[in-house]
Parts: sequence; C-alpha cells; structure tokens
Amino acid sequence: EIKSPAEMKGLKVRTMENPVHMEMVKSMGGSPTPIAFGELYTALQQKVVDAMECPIVLIHDMKFYEVQKYLVLDGHLYDPLFVFINEEFYQKKLTPEQQKVVADAAKVLAATHNGFSQEANIQGLQKLKDRGMVVYQPSREEMSKFREVAQPAALVYLKEKVGEQWVNKALDAAKKGEQAVGDKADQVIQEHIKMANQKYSEWVGKK
Repeated sequence: EIKSPAEMKGLKVRTMENPVHMEMVKSMGGSPTPIAFGELYTALQQKVVDAMECPIVLIHDMKFYEVQKYLVLDGHLYDPLFVFINEEFYQKKLTPEQQKVVADAAKVLAATHNGFSQEANIQGLQKLKDRGMVVYQPSREEMSKFREVAQPAALVYLKEKVGEQWVNKALDAAKKGEQAVGDKADQVIQEHIKMANQKYSEWVGKK
C-alpha cells in the first residue's frame, strides 16, 4: 500500500508509452515500465512489474484484483473528452438560437458523462472491495505531497510540447474549479449522477 511518494522508490510501475506518465513515475523514484495492456495481467502475476495505473472499471473487468491487493485512489490522471465544432460554421452558419442549443447540449453531455462515470466508479469500488481489494483514499495533505513531487516533471514536458501559455490556462481553470467546489465535491458528484440518470431516463422515454 502506497501512502507517500517515497514509497514509490524502486517500484516497477507499468505505464503507457506516454512521456508525461513516465516522467511522473521517475520523479518519485519509480521505474516506468511500458507494457501492452493485453499482457498486463500476466506481467503482474509473474512480478514483471510491481504496480500499474488503471481506471477502476477496468481493474474489475480485467480481474486485476486477482493479482493485486491494494488500490490507491490518488487521482493523478484526468482523462477529459472534448466536443469540437468548426468555428466558422458555428459563428456564421448557425443562428444565435441554434448556437445556444449546441452549447446547452454540450453542457448536458458533460454533466451526464461525468455522472455516469462517477456512478461507475462508485459501483466498481464496491465490487473490488467485495473481492478483497484494500482501497485507500489519500488525505488532502498526502495528495499535496504527491503533487509537489510529480507535477513539476510533467509540467516541464508539457510546456515544451504544448506551450507554457496553454498549460497555465489549464492549471488556472483547474484551480478555479477546485475553489468553486471546495468541500462540496461529494455533493457535486451526487448531483451529476442524479442528472445523468434523469437525462438517460428522458432519452429512453423518447425512443
């Protein structure tokens, strides 16, 4: 069970061939080890790697709980989904009313997706606990220690590849989100789940 960056030292951690992920592991003294996802179960079983990073749902579906005992919810990765639209089409081809429909639909999509995702995580965690996994949620102080060690290395790479301006904008947006939510994170999650179920029921009813 890992509760601090220091406990990562010397561990072989399966990552994707993603430079940011690999730099984060290196920054904590671990050894990033890219392995094809289809080979990961066997790699864990045979101790080729000591640990890995993976979404909760996949840990259950791929039965990784059979070859791993501990799960740490450090939240070190966020995988966003984007909605794109051509700027010229949006500004010149759509009326203001149509633009509002598109914008509102995107907001509903975001809330619905977040709700379904959070609900899947909650259900997945319970299933993993039922199968014997020990699930640990780091405190805010512990999360801060991980961030202090791992974030700088990732930011250096991102600023080189993406540009400092865009990285700073993303960080500012994340900070504003944290400030807006504050201690109400659980409440926001439940609201997203409720909205997701409501929208899904409405969609099913229209079919």
